[in-house]
Amino acid sequence: MGNTPSTPPPLLPAPAAGIIRLCVAGFTLSHHTGRARKIADALQRREPHKYETWFHFASHTDYRAFIARVKEQAGVVESDALFLHRSSPFCWLERAGGGGGKEFEMLGGRDRFCEWVQANALEVAGVEWAGEAAVAHAELQEMVSTPPSIFSDVWVDETPGTSQVA
Repeated sequence: MGNTPSTPPPLLPAPAAGIIRLCVAGFTLSHHTGRARKIADALQRREPHKYETWFHFASHTDYRAFIARVKEQAGVVESDALFLHRSSPFCWLERAGGGGGKEFEMLGGRDRFCEWVQANALEVAGVEWAGEAAVAHAELQEMVSTPPSIFSDVWVDETPGTSQVA
């Protein structure tokens, strides 16, 4: 309790081929982090065959130490613009790489995550969403095009992501 540092979760091996792991790490109390978490959840619910989620939420000090570890594993160096990113959240994607490794696509904050969703995942040509996928799609459209709420997005859901549940 108190100031005891939390144990960071292990960084996972590569996702299965063809799966994109949506990763969000951040402070436990942040409207930008809460919104990023909701966007990742909605995208995964809409297309569970294509996306899985992974989350880590912590205090300021623990979060920043964890993000430094992620950046190191991803090969982010001091000359990269994302090296100095310390605000919450930090979002990135993981895909299966060659030789059993994984590839990272470092995005940055919630704003960059929204841009990625809008450019790469929001509209899928020829697809009419139905049922839960239609609900998730409508949520995505709203969340990536509006600012987060300091009321409804500030409390971050700390439930593990789909790739963290055994």
